[in-house]
Amino acid sequence: MAEREESSNKLMGWLSARFSNGADDAAVSDFEQKLKNAAELDIIDQDVIDIIYGAMQVSKLHARDVMVPRTKMACLSVDDSINDILMQPTEKRHTRFPVIGEDMDDIRGVLHTKDLLETLIRGTDHNDIEIRDYMRPITFIPESKRLYSLFQEFRLTRRHMAIVVDEFSHVSGLITAEDVLEQIVGDIEDEHDMAEDSDPITQVDDTTFRIDAATTIEEFNEQLEAELPTDEFDTIGGIVVNHFGHLPEPKESIAIGEHEFTVINADSRRVHVLNVIRLVK
Repeated sequence: MAEREESSNKLMGWLSARFSNGADDAAVSDFEQKLKNAAELDIIDQDVIDIIYGAMQVSKLHARDVMVPRTKMACLSVDDSINDILMQPTEKRHTRFPVIGEDMDDIRGVLHTKDLLETLIRGTDHNDIEIRDYMRPITFIPESKRLYSLFQEFRLTRRHMAIVVDEFSHVSGLITAEDVLEQIVGDIEDEHDMAEDSDPITQVDDTTFRIDAATTIEEFNEQLEAELPTDEFDTIGGIVVNHFGHLPEPKESIAIGEHEFTVINADSRRVHVLNVIRLVK
C-alpha cells in the first residue's frame, strides 16, 4: 500500500510540474505513456485518468475558447425592478448575473440573487432595495487568459464568474468556474439534463415527449410517426436550430410540421434537450 501511495504521489507531483511549466509534444507523449503505465499498475483508476486528460486539454485552451459570447449573456440592469430581478433565476436558470449600466460595455458588478432573497426573507420592503447595494465586484480578464490560470484564480479569489474583454476593452463574453471545470471533468448535469443511460426519446403523456437533441431524425420519425426531412440534417437538434435561424435559448418554441419543439436545455454552443408536443388537429 505504501509503495502504491508513493508511486501515486510521484505521478501527481510530476503532473503539477508539467502543468505549471508547460509542455511540448514530446513531454505530452511521455506523460501519456506514464498514464498508461499507471492504469496498467492500478495506481489510479480510469476516472482520475480521464480528469487528468481533461486538465491537459485545459492547459491548451484560452478564455475565448469556452466563454459564453456577448450575445448570449444573461444580464441585469442597474435600473431593473426587484420583481424583474427575482424572475430571472426561473427564466434563465442562473443565480449570478452581471449588472450593466448604460450598455453591455458598462458592467458594474455581479449580483447573486440569493443576497436579495435573504433580504426579502427578513421582511425588507421592495421599495427600500437598491440593486447597487447588493452588487459584488467582478473580475475582468483578456480573451487570451489561459483556462488553467483562470481556474487557479477562481479558487484563490472564491469568485465564480469573470467578464472576458477584447484588446479594446469591449466585452466579448463571460466565463464561469463551472465552464472551466466542465472542460476537465465533463458536463456537469442539472435536473434538465438527460441521464447518459436514459432513452433518447421519453414519452411524458399521450402527446408530449422529452427528446435528446442528438437523436437522429430517422429515429424521431420512426418513434413519433413523423415525416421530418432527412436530406439536410442528421439530428433533431440540427433541424430545430435551422428552423429557428439562431441558437435558441431555453423556453423558446417553434412548430415544425405536426410538432411543437420547446428548448429545455441549451448552452452557448448547442441545444441539448427538447420538449416535443404532437399538435392535435
